[in-house]
Amino acid sequence: MKKLLIVLCVIFAEFTHARQIDLDLDQPQLIKIYAEDSESLQIVKNIMSTFGLHYQTTNTCLKGDNCLYILAGSTLAINPHSAPDNYIVYHTKQVQNLNRELLTNACAIWDASWDNINKYKNDAPHYYYLPNENYSFLDPVVLSCYLPLQALPAYKRILQYSNTVNTDISSHVPTLFCHAYTLNPSIMVEAGVRGDEGSNVALQAAAKPFNSHLIGIDVNDDSRVYQNIPNATFLQIDDRQFANHFKTMNLPKQTIDFVFIDTSHEYQHTVDEIQVFKSILSENGALGFHDSNITPLQRFSAYSRLNGTLQTGIWGNPRGVAPAIKLQLGVQFDETQYVNQTFIKDGYTWRFIHYPFCNGLTIAKRIQKN
Repeated sequence: MKKLLIVLCVIFAEFTHARQIDLDLDQPQLIKIYAEDSESLQIVKNIMSTFGLHYQTTNTCLKGDNCLYILAGSTLAINPHSAPDNYIVYHTKQVQNLNRELLTNACAIWDASWDNINKYKNDAPHYYYLPNENYSFLDPVVLSCYLPLQALPAYKRILQYSNTVNTDISSHVPTLFCHAYTLNPSIMVEAGVRGDEGSNVALQAAAKPFNSHLIGIDVNDDSRVYQNIPNATFLQIDDRQFANHFKTMNLPKQTIDFVFIDTSHEYQHTVDEIQVFKSILSENGALGFHDSNITPLQRFSAYSRLNGTLQTGIWGNPRGVAPAIKLQLGVQFDETQYVNQTFIKDGYTWRFIHYPFCNGLTIAKRIQKN
């Protein structure tokens, strides 16, 4: 385990030196790092530096402190009753004696070992595995550091959901929630309603604190899902017709802050969708796409989830989403790799982030009008 820890430190240090990851998100509060040993401290500091997060190191944990703590190490012999109000536990080493109450009360658990996770995942399923060999997994893990403290309980519930409900989108639900929430949305669209799971879980949770108007669109009658959502509308139409319909809805604004597209995945359909939704997207709005990394026309092709499970598909999805994105947004990317870059299109600078796991999730967010 000591050898693994040394490798983690070296790899994180090399990665931080080579590249800083920009998510174009504001950090809502200071992060304090409490680490049991120098190796654990260095690992967390490197992650914070990689994402440009502001932090302080501390030798004490203060209950009632209005900030987010990261408690790093292996034993973490901290009395749960005197622990900070908001904290993430980060196991950087193999753990022999788990502080289960501390784990249960944590906002999230970061862990470098599946052996550790398997010891507590049934009691504390709000974990993220941090594989040291693949930096693409750092982005969705660290997104929680950009949430305000009041959003962390919802994030914890969504992370628990993500790790216990295995679907073709479940690993993206926490990521989707974070990206939607940090937009401070007033109007959001779910194009392609998957019932009361997956994207709907994330968007409902992101809408609630802002009283956002959530609009669901589907060619099938999924109105049941939207009947119990406050300030929500369900439309049984082809989403390519939505822009004209939107003008008649008498909403307080005529632009959408976040659109999540998970419909037919057909190439021309997706091309048309991007044109439609881009025309009514707000100046700081974002487009989200599921199934942007799939293996088409192959029976029994598999995809991986962040909770360590694999799923074998029995039918092929049409591989239309990624090619349509490349055409309509004019951005080239490798669907099988994590991508984080900016591009300029239609008078805007966009942040483009692509997550390759769990059939792929792509976020294209306007960050500046040129």
